[in-house]
Amino acid sequence: MTLAKFKLIGALNEDSATFTLTATARVKNPKGGEIELLSGGAALTDVTTPPKCRVRVDHGRFVATFDRGGTYPIRLRFEAAIRRGDDWNAVEFRVAPSALQPVVLQSLAPDTQ
Repeated sequence: MTLAKFKLIGALNEDSATFTLTATARVKNPKGGEIELLSGGAALTDVTTPPKCRVRVDHGRFVATFDRGGTYPIRLRFEAAIRRGDDWNAVEFRVAPSALQPVVLQSLAPDTQ
């Protein structure tokens, strides 16, 4: 199973960090399968999947389960926990491995490093 057309867009400001993850899952096994999409300090706010695909929580991981082989578009919207320390804010979560794609961060202050 692989993820293609992976894209992660985030909007960050002082108080919140919201992200949208989109990808296309390619399930080669005709009996289906599953893949971990997201884990760490994140809470789902919206999930869009086609029929024969579900996203479930398993020990702090968000896992997509597919009933059969095929191509499935997936969209997750989530809030990431912000960890504050000294003069830095950080988010800590992990997304599924896939071909490297750009990550787009919006709403950052001009002096952001």
